[in-house]
Amino acid sequence: MLKFAGKFGTTLFLVAMSTIYAVGQESASDSLIYSWKLRELRFGTDLIGLGKTAFDPKKTEFELNFEANIKRFILNVEFGHLTNTRNNDSTIEYHTSGNYARLGFDFNTVKKDIGGSAIFIGVRYAQSFYKDNILYKDNSNQPYWDVIEDTKSNSNLSASWFELVGGIKVRIWKDLWMGYTARVKFGLNHDKGSFKSYEIPGYGRNTKNTYYGFNYQIYYNIPFY
Repeated sequence: MLKFAGKFGTTLFLVAMSTIYAVGQESASDSLIYSWKLRELRFGTDLIGLGKTAFDPKKTEFELNFEANIKRFILNVEFGHLTNTRNNDSTIEYHTSGNYARLGFDFNTVKKDIGGSAIFIGVRYAQSFYKDNILYKDNSNQPYWDVIEDTKSNSNLSASWFELVGGIKVRIWKDLWMGYTARVKFGLNHDKGSFKSYEIPGYGRNTKNTYYGFNYQIYYNIPFY
């Protein structure tokens, strides 16, 4: 799946670059005058999360994206959900479930008007609200007795972090758009429960101060002019 994602991302990048170059050449003599009027609204979702949900019975993951394109700025609001269960052989089972949201903006580095296509950089502030629990099973040296189990739970946890993002967006057919976003997540601040959370919805594994993410998005575009 990673090989497919890499090939698809490369193809999408080449299509975006060729489209941007071609349209830019056609209007090279024209100077684009941007206004502060709302140009477009986009509604989308992340295909990677939907793919994980379809192929992994222990995981449910989805994300909704809302964008407003004003001048060369793209305002972003993103909502997501994750429910996931992880097993460490037969002794530990970890479960997490929660919702998250991101708010921020992107800057389109393309200077000419090419129908809203973008090569962008941006920032996000994110928050997550979740719960998790861990189940320990001790079945060693217990041939005649029941398996010993111990459960610890955390509820009403929250976390926040920042993201630096970059990527592309390009029209693939009429009002249907596609793009990808690379994320560098940092500055994590999270609640302390009865045990350290292993995975935070929206952020990822709570094992590093800096974490990386990647999304393939598909959008429906509503133009205003």
